[in-house]
Amino acid sequence: MPLALPLDTANGVPTAVAGALRNEFVRLPAEVRQVALAAAVAGESCSLQQAIDIGGLDEQQTVRAMEELERNDLIRLRESGQFAFRHPLVRAAAYLGATEQARVQAHRRAAAAAERRGWQVVERAHHIERSAQPGDYAAIAALTEAAAQVLDRAPAIAADWAASALRLLADSEDNTHPERRLELLTHRATALFMSGQLTASRGILHQLRRELPADPPVQRVAVAVACARVERLLGLYDEAYAMMRQTLDGLQPGYPDEEASLTCEIATLCLLRSEVEQAREWAIRGLALTTGSTLAARLHAAAAAGVLACAGKTADDVEHAASVLPSVVAAIDAAADEELALRLGAITGVVRAELALERFDDAIRHSARALAIARRTGQRQLVPNLLVDKSEAHYWRGQLDDAFSCAEDAAEMAHLLGVGELQVAASTALCRAAVVRGQLDAAIEAANWSVRASRAPDPYYAREALVQGGYARIVAGQPERGVQEILAAVGEGVRHLPASYRPWLFELLAYAEVRRHRLDEAQRWADAATEAAAVCRRRGAGFAALAHAHVLLGRGESAAAATAALSAAGDFAAVQMQISVGRAQLLLAGEALARAGDRDGALAALGMAKDLFARGGAQQLLAEVVDAQRRLGARMRRAGGPAHPGNAGLDSLTTREREIASLIARGYSNKQVAERIFVSPKTVESHLSRIYAKLGVTSRTALALTVGNPDDPL
Repeated sequence: MPLALPLDTANGVPTAVAGALRNEFVRLPAEVRQVALAAAVAGESCSLQQAIDIGGLDEQQTVRAMEELERNDLIRLRESGQFAFRHPLVRAAAYLGATEQARVQAHRRAAAAAERRGWQVVERAHHIERSAQPGDYAAIAALTEAAAQVLDRAPAIAADWAASALRLLADSEDNTHPERRLELLTHRATALFMSGQLTASRGILHQLRRELPADPPVQRVAVAVACARVERLLGLYDEAYAMMRQTLDGLQPGYPDEEASLTCEIATLCLLRSEVEQAREWAIRGLALTTGSTLAARLHAAAAAGVLACAGKTADDVEHAASVLPSVVAAIDAAADEELALRLGAITGVVRAELALERFDDAIRHSARALAIARRTGQRQLVPNLLVDKSEAHYWRGQLDDAFSCAEDAAEMAHLLGVGELQVAASTALCRAAVVRGQLDAAIEAANWSVRASRAPDPYYAREALVQGGYARIVAGQPERGVQEILAAVGEGVRHLPASYRPWLFELLAYAEVRRHRLDEAQRWADAATEAAAVCRRRGAGFAALAHAHVLLGRGESAAAATAALSAAGDFAAVQMQISVGRAQLLLAGEALARAGDRDGALAALGMAKDLFARGGAQQLLAEVVDAQRRLGARMRRAGGPAHPGNAGLDSLTTREREIASLIARGYSNKQVAERIFVSPKTVESHLSRIYAKLGVTSRTALALTVGNPDDPL
């Protein structure tokens, strides 16, 4: 294992301690110090043979030196027969107390011994990195190969090895290997991106664009697309768009795969830039180009389909987009994790397509798989967006606790990465889930933060946050201000809004205008929702019907309102949008039936709504149902009590809470759980508090007993 603990006060080691440790070695004979260095170079533990190989002394000399180190309690013999230093600081002192030349020679002997014993290049790379000299092309080749091998599971290490190889190449007087330099730059840029160092990756990618030969264009296009995706994450939509157009305009005929890749990326960027009509045109063009059966071609097609589903002008557009997904889903499900690991960025395009096309369970499943791969392979930069998309899928499915939990984790991971637009996207997801959960102040605060923090020229996520903040104000009894904020976010015109987004927005505005007693305005928005729904699927039709139900109920046409609400419920139920089913079929229908004099029917409907909202965690809507039941004189369950037997115990935990509970039951500490799931120990503590409250336990032992056999999946 590499040493990463310099022995100085800058790293928290007191000067007196550091000095004492150095003195323990200074007084030893030179041969003993040489063997101590060998043991330090070997790793956390060292065999006698390793000490002989790395130390460069014969067996008899090495044995005497090891005995001397044991007598001084610097190393200890383990039951395994391996030697280990009594403390990592002692190992650091043995290593750093040697001269630079001695360390280089020890690592060189370690690398040579490992190669003689047939160790893989990845196992030798650390020693090669520490001992190679400029112009050592065998070492450069070995580091290049090692970086490529660990790229999909340890990108940060791959980036370091590529950087070391580049230094060896740059310091060499021989400049006859430009292709090796470009290869290393590519490895390093990819590794930096995968480990979340986006700005550094972007700089190298632009350098590669300048240096790569124009012909053939395959690698230049791949680098340009990779750079555009980095810039997307950084909120640099205009820069990415200009680069994609320039690259496409310069692409010579005969490269359909590269043209498809560029076209699909441009379509996505147009949508982010609120250029909806242009996004549709590029998406249609991209789908026409993505005719291959490879996984890469399928992923390109899915990204284009997602854009077309959002930006389509006709129902045929949406059905065209929907026809693409089955083959994409089959290709992803058939692919091994190792194959997907290097294409995880493209999975976000698939998930966005599934969200637009109402395949919410597929979106949850694929984002969960991609998250597991990203965490296992160290691809931190992808985690926030995947969590944001997973949060949205849970939101539409009515699983609000899961939606909020994913958004919380996304916000923390984005903060750790320090990427502003990722933080804005995560904050927007938090806002979305918080409104329906009844956390209105938190939703408004998150919306305002997103607007202030976004640096994108056309803030896609911040605009949605402002809409959600307006929604929170409407629910909080401030409909006028809420409508003002929503219209300020989207403007009076809607041509720049994704088509799939419009019915939900118009239903929200109709609801708000009814609360403001402006029924003519509410009718206008309901009619707009119907028009927008013509190019959407069942979700759009549901929101259009629900918008009309609001207006009809406001006009006192209770029977017609109930019919419209039941129609909306049917559409929502078809795509398993449970909270929307509750709002439509049960809440509005219950209100409408009550006004029509059907008290028993209204109570039955509201009772079903209460169960749905309690199950989904929709506390705001649950409170509205309780108020409606009270007005009808129903006998109430205790507020906050379990809505149904299945909502107690382990069934009440979110997916993330179940994961944490399982890890705690296996004996993991909070810190170990945090490292495993890419959050801070503080966030684990927060989740654990909620888990204790839901399960009615007060200790880790009680939690483990409640969870049961930790070897069994929850």
